[in-house]
Amino acid sequence: PPSTPDKPLEITNIDSTSIALSWKPSSSSGSSDLLSYMIERRDALKANWTPVKKVSSNQYNLLISELTEGSSYYFRVCAVNEDDLQSEWLELDGPALCRNPYDVPSPPKNLIVKDIIGQTVVIQWDAPENDGGKPIRGYNIERRDVQRATWLKEGRCKTTTFEIESLPLGGQHLIRVTAENEEGLSAPCEIDRAVQIDAKDISIPKPRDVEIGKVKGQSLTLTWLPATGSLQDKTDAISSYVIEVWDSEEHAWRELEKVDASETTYTRTDLKTELSYQFRLRTLTRNG
Repeated sequence: PPSTPDKPLEITNIDSTSIALSWKPSSSSGSSDLLSYMIERRDALKANWTPVKKVSSNQYNLLISELTEGSSYYFRVCAVNEDDLQSEWLELDGPALCRNPYDVPSPPKNLIVKDIIGQTVVIQWDAPENDGGKPIRGYNIERRDVQRATWLKEGRCKTTTFEIESLPLGGQHLIRVTAENEEGLSAPCEIDRAVQIDAKDISIPKPRDVEIGKVKGQSLTLTWLPATGSLQDKTDAISSYVIEVWDSEEHAWRELEKVDASETTYTRTDLKTELSYQFRLRTLTRNG
């Protein structure tokens, strides 16, 4: 008889209903020329082998189709010569699982509130670490009042920033983002704390045109234009600005400094050069 096909017996290109099988040719054809290779399969939960196909002696691979998604299979190959003598079987070491090679994306990361302008909340996040093998089609943004169970769809976008407009006043709102590819939606990335906008918040003027000016090493200078506009409480006045910072290490906003309302620049000299930063300013009045 011929010798057993040479190792290894390999599987590649697994999907939900097919598996590609390959092997090395037999080193000896035995008493006559090699005629073919015979391939069989066995469901991992069953004992019986099922013939798949005979291929010519110069073919060393086969795409096996019409398999069942979620099932595992064993495969084996033997050589047959013109005297109809058969070699020993070369069998796959372990079962191969038929499954879709693609998946939904992993969740987006580091969802934060970048800014609040009136009743508009600007959110930002990082793309998923894993796209599931298919390109990200877009992101879905949802919110819900903490007192309710239902999530409301706010919109869809292809970038990693989004503006939620006309957020209802007074309530506390949770926000979440999911990534979507051809296979479906990821698990959500949810903001770490609820967002609340009170009526008094939108009536307080904010500093304008906040920009990052001079940057050198660990030093950075912020510039802005003073807040303009009147306060609802005519006895109140703008007293200071709170400068807040977000960095790529903590992934959260924190207060950096409080400066007098007369100031329009601020310099920080102890920033870490390996981190990325974002800045925002809030207005404080004498009445808080």
